[in-house]
Amino acid sequence: MGNPGRDETCACSKYQVSLLPRVKLYDIQRIPGGEGQQGTVKEDGKPPYRSLVIVQWASGKAAVYRVGADGYVDLKCVAPASGGYYYKSHLPALGKTVLCESKEAESFLELMQDMGSSMFNPLRGEDFASTVFNPRRRLELMSKLSKKKRPSGFSEIREGTRVVRGPDWKWKNQDGGEGHMGTVKKVTGLPQKSSVKVIWESGDKNIYRAGFKDCYDLLVYESAPSGIKHLNVTCNECKQEPIYGARWKCADCDNIDLCTVCYNMDKHDLTHAFLRMDKQSSRAVPVPKRCDSVKVTSKGIFEGAQVKRGKHWKWDDVDGGQDKEGLVVKITKWTPETRRSGAMVTWPGPSNKPVRHRLGHKGKMDLKFSKPVVGGHYYKTHLAILGKREKVPQKFKVGDKVNIIIDVEAVKRMQEDHGGWNDGMIKYMKKVGMIIQVDDFGVVIVKYDDKKLVYNQDVLNLVWLNPEVKQGPTSSQEQTTPSSSQRDSAPSSLVDKMDVHYSSNELRTVQPQCKICLSCDSCVAFVPCGHLVSCPKCAEGVDKCPICRADIIQLLRTYIQ
Repeated sequence: MGNPGRDETCACSKYQVSLLPRVKLYDIQRIPGGEGQQGTVKEDGKPPYRSLVIVQWASGKAAVYRVGADGYVDLKCVAPASGGYYYKSHLPALGKTVLCESKEAESFLELMQDMGSSMFNPLRGEDFASTVFNPRRRLELMSKLSKKKRPSGFSEIREGTRVVRGPDWKWKNQDGGEGHMGTVKKVTGLPQKSSVKVIWESGDKNIYRAGFKDCYDLLVYESAPSGIKHLNVTCNECKQEPIYGARWKCADCDNIDLCTVCYNMDKHDLTHAFLRMDKQSSRAVPVPKRCDSVKVTSKGIFEGAQVKRGKHWKWDDVDGGQDKEGLVVKITKWTPETRRSGAMVTWPGPSNKPVRHRLGHKGKMDLKFSKPVVGGHYYKTHLAILGKREKVPQKFKVGDKVNIIIDVEAVKRMQEDHGGWNDGMIKYMKKVGMIIQVDDFGVVIVKYDDKKLVYNQDVLNLVWLNPEVKQGPTSSQEQTTPSSSQRDSAPSSLVDKMDVHYSSNELRTVQPQCKICLSCDSCVAFVPCGHLVSCPKCAEGVDKCPICRADIIQLLRTYIQ
């Protein structure tokens, strides 16, 4: 009968049957006694499974008959038998194409759609067929995909991100008007997660484009509610550490960083240029000076707004009942990792104690406004476009030999949204591999002797060829990053070094990028270790080398001719 509350319906698979008239039998046999005689289904027949059955007749003889094979049915049911249960809501509707909403199913369908064309394709040929038609193999792959991070070719959009209307907006006042806030509830759309479901703070909701047909309806107003943070970075104004949401770095000053709230409140010099860093692993994007930019007033649920129950309300009558209005007294965090994702609200009643509710945490909105308030302003042209990935300059080319010389924790942070990280990558960090593929978003594929790995190009270091090795496969023994003794004996000119280590067709100028800000060129060497990984601004703010952790005694400015 099944447990109460479970969606089960009895399904029949063991039957008593009689011969259908005027139907040709699968294996032509006469049934003892003729048409109308009854028999009992004993077991499924040979393949194709569950489309053939073996029937035991009253005479004692048994034979195989069709119950669906090639679309034919030789038998009809006289007395059905119980065949177990099925879950009705779990079954597909015949003829209907359903857009999967679970992350595992959606990832699997995306993989199937991209089969044969994606540079990150893990399946080829027979593997594809065995995956599609083998349920166990398919479930195993879906389980792996649910844990694997999407490579950089796809923009990661997080639930809980606070958004405003963007460059391709054409939906009139669905959002409530220019400057009104919404929250990303769900990411949908195949094959590249190209649309999002948004709940506006007025309570309305709809689906908008985040790359579909190269159109972008939304801008990222605030990413702190989604859990974005910049470790070991402090806002110079409010002293928040780490910075949650986007990081705004002054391009004209040394070591000046602002959080989104302080940046929008016009902290620091408005005539200075800034760089926007959307996440710790992303490159810095230059934005216009605030003194030359137009401000847009932000409206919605901020301190002082009047609110009532929203779509995801689950707090019974703590608000005093349906349609009761409360007052937002503070915007706060819901969890330590999702800042500015909750609101403290006082409701009418004898207890005037503020109650905390979700305001974007994991895409959940407990509230909607009955009367919005102004929450300051933002610079529309400074915000990131939701779902759009900016192309980045390629630091390497196919065939380059690379290794990793920065510490593991830094690699983990920089790999986010650039192929991901797993602990098995540690043993390859000091090995030398060869780049076999490069994309436009800072992601490269590196081939080792026994494995291929996807990396953020910023974690890689270009190694010099050993002049004694003319040709041969890539290996950690044949190619190395120059040791301290090699550096001491090398020619004084960097161009001379390249002449020694590169053949004529490989000679080229290499300008590494600062491993700290990821935006400026590395031109400061640390003494005594000699590592060249920092720009002048970032070098002033560290006292230990980020590569080897050695104490820095002196900074040496270098130049590439």
